Amino acid sequence: MSLPVPRRWLLAAGLLLLAGAMPALGQPAPVRQEYRVAPLPPRGGESGRVRVSLRITGLEGRQSVRLQMPAWSPGDYRVANHGRNVRDAAATAGARTLVVARPDDHTWEVQTGGAEAVEFAYTLPSTRPGLFSENVRVEERWAFLNGPATFVYVEGRKGEPCLLRVDLPAGWARAVSPLDPLPPVPGGGPRFQAPDYDTLADSPLVLGDVETREFSEAGRPHVVAFFRDHRGMEYDGFAPILRRIVAEQLRLMGGPPYSRYVFFVDVGGPGGGLEHINSCRIGSGRSPAGIAGLASHEFFHLWNVKRIRPEVLGPFDYVQPPRTRNLWFAEGVTSYYGNLSVLRAGLCTVEEYLAGLAATITGYRSNPARRRVTPDESSLRVWEAGNSSGYGGLSYYQAGELIGLCLDLRLRHATQGRSSLDSVMRDLLARHAPPRPGYPEDGIREAVIRAGGAEMGPFYDRLCRTTRELPLAECLAHAGLFLAQGRIAPLPDAPPQAAALREAWLRAPRSAAAALCQARLALDSGRPLDVYYGPSKPRGSPNGPQALSGRAAEDGGVRPRPLPPLRRHAALPSS
Repeated sequence: MSLPVPRRWLLAAGLLLLAGAMPALGQPAPVRQEYRVAPLPPRGGESGRVRVSLRITGLEGRQSVRLQMPAWSPGDYRVANHGRNVRDAAATAGARTLVVARPDDHTWEVQTGGAEAVEFAYTLPSTRPGLFSENVRVEERWAFLNGPATFVYVEGRKGEPCLLRVDLPAGWARAVSPLDPLPPVPGGGPRFQAPDYDTLADSPLVLGDVETREFSEAGRPHVVAFFRDHRGMEYDGFAPILRRIVAEQLRLMGGPPYSRYVFFVDVGGPGGGLEHINSCRIGSGRSPAGIAGLASHEFFHLWNVKRIRPEVLGPFDYVQPPRTRNLWFAEGVTSYYGNLSVLRAGLCTVEEYLAGLAATITGYRSNPARRRVTPDESSLRVWEAGNSSGYGGLSYYQAGELIGLCLDLRLRHATQGRSSLDSVMRDLLARHAPPRPGYPEDGIREAVIRAGGAEMGPFYDRLCRTTRELPLAECLAHAGLFLAQGRIAPLPDAPPQAAALREAWLRAPRSAAAALCQARLALDSGRPLDVYYGPSKPRGSPNGPQALSGRAAEDGGVRPRPLPPLRRHAALPSS
């Protein structure tokens, strides 16, 4: 049934539509941005390079436009000054060469002369890798491009959509990116689109000689892309391991926050790994043995730091280093869940997991810096250290992993299993996932109190804001465990409640998707948020938790060998 609409309503609606289609009074018109990259492999003694250009349209009325190159890469918390690597920068408007000023290492100011469209082009040589990843590397058969080291942005316009075109050298067949692909144009190379600069910069690009394997989980495609020294390696052994990790973490966190995910496996490249918004780069050997712990850490960053993030870590300020006291949570708690996920996925035994945890505790207790520096301070002042792992000699990876352990076991004990650190993670995701702002500096503390009550506040303060010893023995006892002579073992006289807590802690939890959906609905409706997600399904039920027998269950006819968690902070860097 239709009702007559007053003419004045129609007029008002038309004016609103017109206003929405026009830029606000005094605001510049939208700027459209098209990037283009063309790798130049090594020739005649000259090392590999990449030619990059950015075409900006919609500049009517502007006499100048400023472009900047990031001074740091998200996940690598040290100043890299990528702009210092830029060579042969020039700007044109049609056939006209424009004046370009460079007020500092990371900024270029182009005098447009009133042009509607400007193209800014420059060359980048192969550069030194960061702590966790290559930056720009162009070789004879392949290239790797890390966004912050490759792409400038228009100052004040990082929120606008970007188009990326790739010109592949002769004989180079592929371009792999987590970005959404676009149909190719006749005679053109691969094309991709990004909703904004942050997404473009957080999406690595691997070109040329790339071998891929794919698997599907939760209805989403996952690509494993091997590059560098990969020919003839054991490709098919990686996907079953990665799939188990993906399935476990999707169960924990309530489903995939992406439409497609890419694991970039840098075979024989620098060790460690770096997370990205819908992908990660992992340094690996030619065998899948040992990849589980590092891949699990980087995949969990999908939530912790990419979608559960401090307020200062998104949208990014790429020039002024962002400072937060919570990197122990962003990195260390990610290490905690990375290792725990390997166990819950059935890729190692309980004994192997506890042995790795005992080694972390031993390493932490042998470090005198824990008596001088708090985890909060180690995080806040990491830029002074220049090591992307913590200030004053205290690793926020190591300290944060053990804080995560203490918080998890204390919450389970204090609430008789109704809440846990899992509950805190889901609560933070429901409240702070984009497009909502990230959590404030006390946001983790507030979430812990919501999960466990007011008494959790002073406990939280003790863990990360003082140099008092972590109550590891007390917290392990909650799970019926004790630490002696460098190993963790069951307490012989542990009460049944402690054994039940240990079982609930170590086993794979049920899917959190429904509970997370309820939490978001509660937030949107203003109702109190319930952070209790209930017990897991009984063993043996469909999609229920797997027994932790030390043997992985069958997965598509492939049984991965048991793998101990990788103690990343002790050897290989990760972020």
